[in-house]
Amino acid sequence: MAYIPNHSTIPGMVAKETITRQIPALDPNKLPKIAFTTNTKNRRKVYFRSGKNTSSENNMWINKKLNTVEAFDHSTFYKKAVYAGNEAKFYQDTGFSPKEFTIGGGGFPIFVKDVGIVGSLIISGLTDFEDHQLAYDSLISLKKEL
Repeated sequence: MAYIPNHSTIPGMVAKETITRQIPALDPNKLPKIAFTTNTKNRRKVYFRSGKNTSSENNMWINKKLNTVEAFDHSTFYKKAVYAGNEAKFYQDTGFSPKEFTIGGGGFPIFVKDVGIVGSLIISGLTDFEDHQLAYDSLISLKKEL
């Protein structure tokens, strides 16, 4: 019988998957640039990792991505696709501030079937697409195990 975790443990499991499998598979030169966090739905940080070449700017991007994920219950890269990368239109349509929100890739909601969104995985430090891909790969890999 497969292990079925309590949905409150999922953000921690996502962090473990990202650390133990996905980040080590990256180009070693990219590792020091990455910062990521997993959070519960009520914004409690479950895990935070910051590479040695990160700065407070990464934290700023993490917060902006988290705000966007929580506002829309979608990935930040999805919102970028919806707005065809037009950030000015995104800010105009939503009324959100560019100081607090972004449509840059790397923010993902953590969704559990029959439960809903239980948290988020937010990555910063690579390109939009690479941040998005790392988050996606982490979530898909974990899903295959459950």
